[in-house]
Amino acid sequence: MVPSELEFVGVLPEVEGRVLEGLRIEGMIQNGVQEGRCHIAYWRMEGQWWRSFAEGYALHIRQWGEEPVSWDGGPKYLYPVTEVAQECYGLPLRQLEIFIFNDCPALRLMLEDGRAIECLSNEQGFSWNRAVLRSPDGSTTSL
Repeated sequence: MVPSELEFVGVLPEVEGRVLEGLRIEGMIQNGVQEGRCHIAYWRMEGQWWRSFAEGYALHIRQWGEEPVSWDGGPKYLYPVTEVAQECYGLPLRQLEIFIFNDCPALRLMLEDGRAIECLSNEQGFSWNRAVLRSPDGSTTSL
């Protein structure tokens, strides 16, 4: 379910019972400084990549037709893509949750084993800057 104060752009994929096959996060390096570890999240299930990101009060989710890779945005910008949470590959997904955190849309992929992958902003933000793996006890590990 999408919170009413949020603008949703794209398609909400059905995740229940599908197996997580891959997860990659895209950061941004501007003038040699890491501006955030997770601006865009890509996850794969049933051979299909999905791309998601926050932009103001909008959350974007859509199918992505190619494998995500790092790219060079010119002399000032680099966009590294990193494979993360490999210990979760092969596990069934239980639910996709969308919520607001620090005035920014956030996304949570719930795994059947009780863990969750979260993409969010850890400050009042326009976009994501962090991804974590949350354990059932509430503890988190940065991705």
